[in-house]
Amino acid sequence: MTINSLNRTTQDSILSLRSPDAVISAVPYLLGFIPSESLVIIWLSADQVRLTQRVDLPSDDLSVNLKDYSEAVALTAQNVIADEVIICVFSDEFWDGSLPFAPLITTLMVVMHGVHIGVVDALLISSSAESGKTEWTQRWWSYLSTDDLESRAG
Repeated sequence: MTINSLNRTTQDSILSLRSPDAVISAVPYLLGFIPSESLVIIWLSADQVRLTQRVDLPSDDLSVNLKDYSEAVALTAQNVIADEVIICVFSDEFWDGSLPFAPLITTLMVVMHGVHIGVVDALLISSSAESGKTEWTQRWWSYLSTDDLESRAG
């Protein structure tokens, strides 16, 4: 008799994404690696993760049409039973007061709304290792909260 481990649900297999810190910590587990210069979309339905999608961030040279890019990402909605997403931008791009990739996030939110997918949050995550140390530091900001652009360490 063969037991399919994917069909078992145990107390240990429950993943709770109740805060941005939890989402950021869960992404490497969900993908199987730590993303870099990536757009990660966590597709949700009934408070369950349905799919974790990773794509390369578009280049800064404006050669990529953000609407086309966002529509290509949102095509996933046709194959995934989901009604909400969490958008994560993993980038170490330098920024000077305004969040990088803001036009991308705005376009993605408009396209997601068009296919009836709600956006729970949109996060920018920047990772770095301090010189001479093995610790990895992550800072995050929410595109949806314009109150405070102070970084939050995770």
